[in-house]
Amino acid sequence: MRNLYILLIIVLTCAFSCQQVTKAPKPDKLISEKEMVSILVDLVKLDAAESYSGVEVTKRKVSLKELLYQKHQVDSTQLADNIAYYTEDVTVSERIFNEVKKILDEEQQAVDSLKTDSNAVLSEIEKASFESLKLDSLRVKDKETGAN
Repeated sequence: MRNLYILLIIVLTCAFSCQQVTKAPKPDKLISEKEMVSILVDLVKLDAAESYSGVEVTKRKVSLKELLYQKHQVDSTQLADNIAYYTEDVTVSERIFNEVKKILDEEQQAVDSLKTDSNAVLSEIEKASFESLKLDSLRVKDKETGAN
């Protein structure tokens, strides 16, 4: 009897676990991989902007997703269909993800470089200002002592 229950559980488990999974159909308006990368890069940036300054976005009544759709001339359904289609193929998804990551990393390096450069410029300005103040104070001392 116990073996019958175990067999029944195994059969039911197999029967319910064997389901047909349908793949997402190819969208009527397929977005190229290159354009999908561009859309996803913009989507990450918009999400970051919304997270960073969500109050400003709300106050200005701006729909960042609508800006994305307008820029790339897609609608939400088309984008969702294309994302579903591309995620079906792990190789393609990974290629797109790696390209998005590469672009974002390059842009982050450029921003970091600008920060470093601007810090160096500010440091030079501070040094120049300090030297200028030093020279001015020496001139004031020279005038006070009557030396030329």
